[in-house]
Amino acid sequence: MKVSQILLLFGYFVVTSQEEQLGNKQKRSNSNWPDNDPRRCLEQSGIGKQEMKRLEVLPGVGWDNLRNEVMGLVISLNYSQCQVTDDGHLLIPDNVYTVPIKTGKVQHEEHWIERGQNVSSVTANTINLEAGLPSYLNSISGSFSREHRDIKIKQMVDRAVTVRLQVKYSRYITKLQPDYVLSEQFKSRLLSIARRLDLNQTETARYEGERLVRDFGTHVSTSVTAGAGLVKDDYLKSEFVLNSVQSRAKIIATAKAHFFNFFNLGASYSNSIDDETDKTYQKILVRSLTTTLGGPTYSPENMTLDAWTKEVDSNLVAIDRAGDPLYTLVNLKNLPELASTDLSQLKEILRQSIELYYSTNTIKGCTRVASPNFNIAANFDDGSCSARLTNLTFGGFYQDCSVYGQYDTHYSCQGLALDNPKTGNRDCPQSYKAVLLQKTVRRGEMESRVEKKSCPWYKFFMTCDETIQEVPNIEISTYWCVATERVPQNSGYLFGGMYKEGQENLVTGTSSCPSTFSETKIFSDMIICISDDFEQNALSSVPFGGFFTCKNGNPLAKEGDNSAGDTDSGRYYESKRYTSESYPKSCPRGYSQHLATIEEGCSIYYCIQATEGSNPTLPSIKLPPFSPEPDSADEELYILQDDKNDVKIVNTLQDDTVDEPRLHYLPMDDQRKDSKNLLLSSSSTNEKEALPVGAIVGICIVSIVCVAAIIWAVIYIVKKRRSRDFAFKILPKEPDTFTISKY
Repeated sequence: MKVSQILLLFGYFVVTSQEEQLGNKQKRSNSNWPDNDPRRCLEQSGIGKQEMKRLEVLPGVGWDNLRNEVMGLVISLNYSQCQVTDDGHLLIPDNVYTVPIKTGKVQHEEHWIERGQNVSSVTANTINLEAGLPSYLNSISGSFSREHRDIKIKQMVDRAVTVRLQVKYSRYITKLQPDYVLSEQFKSRLLSIARRLDLNQTETARYEGERLVRDFGTHVSTSVTAGAGLVKDDYLKSEFVLNSVQSRAKIIATAKAHFFNFFNLGASYSNSIDDETDKTYQKILVRSLTTTLGGPTYSPENMTLDAWTKEVDSNLVAIDRAGDPLYTLVNLKNLPELASTDLSQLKEILRQSIELYYSTNTIKGCTRVASPNFNIAANFDDGSCSARLTNLTFGGFYQDCSVYGQYDTHYSCQGLALDNPKTGNRDCPQSYKAVLLQKTVRRGEMESRVEKKSCPWYKFFMTCDETIQEVPNIEISTYWCVATERVPQNSGYLFGGMYKEGQENLVTGTSSCPSTFSETKIFSDMIICISDDFEQNALSSVPFGGFFTCKNGNPLAKEGDNSAGDTDSGRYYESKRYTSESYPKSCPRGYSQHLATIEEGCSIYYCIQATEGSNPTLPSIKLPPFSPEPDSADEELYILQDDKNDVKIVNTLQDDTVDEPRLHYLPMDDQRKDSKNLLLSSSSTNEKEALPVGAIVGICIVSIVCVAAIIWAVIYIVKKRRSRDFAFKILPKEPDTFTISKY
């Protein structure tokens, strides 16, 4: 071959390659989708190739680990590189990689569910067990999921235990790359909280942190297993199962045989049980529920397990998840805009918000269905299943109110001070002791007073009375009454539950008290139901076990106290040696705690014992935020002062200059803001204080008068001197004539 032919052939390949590259660029540029949109990749994959699908089971989303629900997007997912799985079948984001599971093994699992808290989630077992939180909080993960609640209700209604059989077929494990980027929305919310902390707006930052948990969940999913599953739950009579001589292993083996027969998975187990065992199992079986997760629609009549696994890829779903708490994302890599101290404060706010969400929804009590003390609402077993039922005497409650501030005030504690309905005063009945439950401080309405002052010499014809505006502090102390010695039977009050707007009464299941019970407002928004008609209302009440808060304990929960004894109607405590802070922050054995409300970030609980007469429904989850919403109008205006002492008023949420590191922020005094008076003091000790406006006016008037007097004096003197320059003298000559002579 000649050299010219070789060069010609080489040129042809170069031109062809350039045309192909140009064509690809034109195809990319002709796409109607943005570069990071997965539809652009799918559009390109369909040109001259087999059409590709997108993997939908992905990590990087927020996760509510109490409800087992997907929340807002936490990690940014884009498709600019058009990555695919290792087998080339599915499109995946740039910052995600997959681990293909090439083994064709199907995983078999069996679970014995006797207590409500040991329900293993079918789709989120790993993240529920490894939540990364303190162990006492980890145990309630997933307890408000629909799956968990359905099992508890069916167990309660049927008085049954559950045997769960399941098979899972895993295809991919999708994981986040280490260099992921936070989503724009999530990062913006984090920076907003950090700014609040930088401005010393701790309460607002806490409120926004709780809203973040509501919108993005408690965790971020870092790994998701994609596949499909088959699940069957058999509910068996608990009375037979717990008292049967048959072993648990034999019952599970029988359930497994029924499971494999139902799904036509094989006959090996059906031959291992005898007819007598099978008949017994059918007799104690209350109900059986089957569920399919992903994959093709399963038809036991004409489908085998092998045929089912071959079509799993057509409909992949999440069959397990792993993740970390949201606060683990707060680091320098993800938020380079923040200093290390700001990162620490932000991380702590998120941690507290997540743990508050958990603790607020922790309900302690007996979780064993067969126990007479079983509490269907409980998601944390406190060992009360075998405790003796003891009624504890409740002597009522009252609230003190005090106003503090040096001013002439007409403000009263109307609606805040509360007498004990039992005594008509703010005290306890005889033989009862007042126990501090909660002390809160609120800001009252703005008060104005006029202070008369004498005017300085430079203020002419002016009044010098000064109007002073102040905001009083209102301290509210709530007490409840506990018996300190033996009291007569049917003493004190029956307890009928508590409720508020948006929160049902656990005793009635509605936002109301039992009929014929009295309703009394306590705290800022709670209604407490009480009655002293023991004959008529005893069946409508529940045994009461006291109150406690995050700060003050419950004297009725103190065990082993020699001063304790039993009255004719309950237990009493002569607790002169203890203070409210030293009592256990828990309920007596046999009683379960329930959240009443949250005051100033402190949770307030009451203790009752669930009985057959109480409402057997599950409480709804309490979603954040729990802190009161701050007044945005009072939070956003700040005085901005730079290194040159130049001062201006800015809106911190709209003015970009607040990001400059040379600036620091001086929060405006709330009282001065309300009166529209801003007192700006210089940071330099060498500068003199500016004179008030009245003083300036007075000085100006005095100066004008002085200048006028000086001008008048000058004119007078000048005229006087001119009069001396011309003198006139009269000289007589003749009697009838005279001459004027000029000197």
